[in-house]
Amino acid sequence: MQLTTNKDNIIKSLQLVTRVVNQSATLESLQGVLIEVIEDKVYIKATNLEVGIEVAVVASGLKEGSVLVTPKVLLDAIKYSNSNNVTLSARESGVLNIKLDNGNTTIKTLNSNDFPNIIKQDGGDKLQLKVKNIINGIRSVIYAVSNSIIKPELASLYIWKDAQQLVFVATDSFRLAEKKVNQDITTIDELSILIPQKNTQDLLGILEQLNEGDDITVIVDKDQFSLYTNNIYITLRTIDGAFPDYRKIIPKDPVTTVTILKQDLSQIIKKAGAFSDKFNKVTIKVDAEDKKLVVSTSNGELGETEDTIQGVLEGESSTISVNHKYILDCLNSINSDSVILMFFGQGKPLIITGVGDKSFTYLVMPMNN
Repeated sequence: MQLTTNKDNIIKSLQLVTRVVNQSATLESLQGVLIEVIEDKVYIKATNLEVGIEVAVVASGLKEGSVLVTPKVLLDAIKYSNSNNVTLSARESGVLNIKLDNGNTTIKTLNSNDFPNIIKQDGGDKLQLKVKNIINGIRSVIYAVSNSIIKPELASLYIWKDAQQLVFVATDSFRLAEKKVNQDITTIDELSILIPQKNTQDLLGILEQLNEGDDITVIVDKDQFSLYTNNIYITLRTIDGAFPDYRKIIPKDPVTTVTILKQDLSQIIKKAGAFSDKFNKVTIKVDAEDKKLVVSTSNGELGETEDTIQGVLEGESSTISVNHKYILDCLNSINSDSVILMFFGQGKPLIITGVGDKSFTYLVMPMNN
């Protein structure tokens, strides 16, 4: 195998595929990236069996063949050079020669015999999405995915279609995050997929290295979710399951609403959190008579604190105890400067949305005494 290519291009490609490399994998072929020359094309591939990625690289001076290498070693050998181009040539002795303007380097290769094929989808529903929309949807809800594997559907990100909106949902049973993204998806009638949390994180890491303004084609088929551009192909394993019909648990008609600045809420919750107990419990109380929101907590070992926020209050007095970390988690997903807290009575959840932004809904269950 041999090829000559632009140094910056191969560095970018290696950094992209390295996102899914499992350096602690038992199978050696999963610890590296495969560089493969087939006819007049060059591909750089990696997979962890759950997520696979293939990047096509423009190169010249090609000789067919393939080589599997440890990506970090190859990256370090290439990037610390002023050379514009790099030539890679594999030898039968199990080494890869790296020729740069200022010198030569050889690195040992890995056994590529067991490298899994990255299967590309031929069928399935296709749709065009903006990279930035997928990133926005994932970022807005991924923190609410369950860490437990007892219920795989809750340990996954749920994506479905609602009219012309792409909806991203995650829940761990204690809180739920929903993000709606406007996107022209008329090419398919229905969409409903579950992507395991780890696979979703790998996908996010890859997409964050792409141009957010680019379009990407998505293919949805049974057990597989694939995305591709002109030179990048990504495939992820999905799970076969039924996500809970979460819309039934979202209450309507709040008894109390409070509109406050997001920054004020963040600061007062952070302060209360510093005094919270091992369950991270803080109490949020709406005083309808004095038109104020009171956040308090106590800890037998640290002390107690109580602070007040002024805001626009409507409805009756309400009180709820919640995990303060759950409140802080959602604030970066809200684009507006002010937020609305909606209370629904004793034992009912708290809902948080942004003022003037109906695309994000966050539900937090109350904590028992």
